[in-house]
Amino acid sequence: MFGIATMAITAPLFFLIILRIDALRSMFYSLLLVSLSAYFIWGMESRAVAASSVQGMYKATYIVVILFGATILVHLLQQTKAIETIQQSFQSVSQDPRIYIVLIAFLFGSLIEGIAGFGTPVIIIGPLLVALGFKPLSAAALTLIANRTSSQFGAVGTPIFVGYSNVTEASTSYFQQLSFEIIILDALPTLLTPLALIYMYNRFFASEHKAMRPYIIWSLFIGLSYMLFSLLYVQFLGLEFVSILTPLTMIAIAVFTIKRGIFLPKSKCKAPLIYSRRQLIGAWSPYIVIVLLLGVTRLLPPVQEIIQSLLRIEHRSILGVEAIDGNLSIFYSPGIILMLASLIGLLIQRQPLRLYQAAIQQSFRKVGKAALTLYCTLILVQIFTNSFINNNNLPSMPQYVADVMIGQFGGVWLFVAPFLGLLGTFITGGATISTLTFASIQESVAIDLSLPTKLILALQMTGATTGTMVSINNVVTASAVLGLLGKEGQVLLKTIIPAVLYLVFTTVCAYLILFIFK
Repeated sequence: MFGIATMAITAPLFFLIILRIDALRSMFYSLLLVSLSAYFIWGMESRAVAASSVQGMYKATYIVVILFGATILVHLLQQTKAIETIQQSFQSVSQDPRIYIVLIAFLFGSLIEGIAGFGTPVIIIGPLLVALGFKPLSAAALTLIANRTSSQFGAVGTPIFVGYSNVTEASTSYFQQLSFEIIILDALPTLLTPLALIYMYNRFFASEHKAMRPYIIWSLFIGLSYMLFSLLYVQFLGLEFVSILTPLTMIAIAVFTIKRGIFLPKSKCKAPLIYSRRQLIGAWSPYIVIVLLLGVTRLLPPVQEIIQSLLRIEHRSILGVEAIDGNLSIFYSPGIILMLASLIGLLIQRQPLRLYQAAIQQSFRKVGKAALTLYCTLILVQIFTNSFINNNNLPSMPQYVADVMIGQFGGVWLFVAPFLGLLGTFITGGATISTLTFASIQESVAIDLSLPTKLILALQMTGATTGTMVSINNVVTASAVLGLLGKEGQVLLKTIIPAVLYLVFTTVCAYLILFIFK
C-alpha cells in the first residue's frame, strides 16, 4: 500500500526525470495512475474522486490567471522596449551577471514573494533575468532556488498563519515564537543562499568562468545581513513584515555596497545611464505599480476584504461530498494585478492600447499547454489529499505515508521532518498547504518521540519552503513563462540537488540547536 500512497510523488518523478517526458504528458499519465489506484485499490469513492477533480480545477484556475497576467506583462515589456531600459538601468550599477542574481533573483524576488506569495517571483523575475542576458534555463533554475528563503513568510505571513492553524497551541504569540525558531533554524541556508546562487551560475550556466573568491565575502555579508534583519523585524514588528521590510532594507544595502565597492572589487565596467528619468520611470512603472497594488490589497484589511469579495465563487460540498469545497476570488489573484499593472504601465509610457490587445491574444496562445498541465497537477493533488474519503477505512495517502515514515525513521526524525515537508510541497505546490497537511502529524511525532515541538514544526516549514524549488507547479509555471515547455525535467534536475543540500544544512542546524539547548 505504501507504493500506492506514494504514487503521487514517484510517478511524476519517473515520467519527468527517468523517461524525460514533457510535463503535460507526465502529469496526465500520473493523474490517470493515481486516480485509478485511488478508486480501485485505496477504495476512494467515485464521487470523492470527481469532487476532488473539480476542487483541483478551482485551484488550478487561480494559478492560470497569474500565469496569463504574467505573460501579458512580459509581452508588453518586450513590445514597448521597456525591458531594454530596465536592462540598461541595472547595467549602470554593475554589468556583472553574478551581482544581478543576488540583487534581482534573491532580493527583489524576496520582496515580491513577501507581498504576493504563491511563487509569484517565479513568473516576474525569470523574464527580467532573461532580458539581462541569462539563458531561459538558468533564469528558471536560479529564480526557483532564490525564491526559497522568503517563501516561509510569503504573502504577509500566510504560510505561518494558515499552515500552523491546526496545531494545538495555535495563537499569534505561538506563531511569533515559531517564526523566531524558523529564522534561527534557517540561518545556515540563508547565509549561504547568495553564495550558492553565484556558484550555481558560475558552475553550470556562465559562458566564462570567473574566480569565486571576489564574491565570497560580499555574498556572505548579504546572507548574514538578511538573516539578522529578519530576526530584528520578527522580534519588534511581527512576522507579517519579515519578507517585505527585510528585502527592501537589503536592496538598499546591496546597491550601496555595489556602488561603493564594499566587499567587492569596485566595478570598472558600469555602463553610463543613457535614459532620462522619465524613460526609467516609464520602463519600471509596471513593477512599481505591481508592488503598490500588492501592498494595498494585501496590507490594508478593508481593501483586502472588498477585493476578495468581488467576483468570488464559492462551491460548498462539491457533488454532495461535505468535506470537499471550492472557492475562487478572481480579483484577488495576483494575475489581475499583473494585467492591471501592465495596462497602467502602457498608459504611463504613452503607448497605443492596441499593444495590450495583441498581448492578450498572444498570451492565450502561449498559456494553453501550461494551463492543461497545471489542471492535471492540481487535480492529482486534490485526489491525493482527499483520499481519506474511502470505503477501506484507510487514512489519507499523505497520512499513510507519514505513518510509515514514523515507524521506519522515528530515530532520525530531525532529518525526516523537513523531508516530509519537502514532499508535501512537491505535490501540493505550496509551503502553506504542505504545512497545513503535515503540521499536526509533525506535532504528534514530536510529542511521541520527546522532541522539542517547536523545533520539529520549524523543520516542517523549512522543508516545505525548500520544496518550492522542486514543486511541479512552480517548475511548470517557470518553464511556461520562459518558453521551456517540454524541458521541465531539465529545470528540475538543476534544482533538486540544491534542494537536498538545503535539507542537509537545515538538519545540521537542528542537531546543533538540540545539542546546545538540550
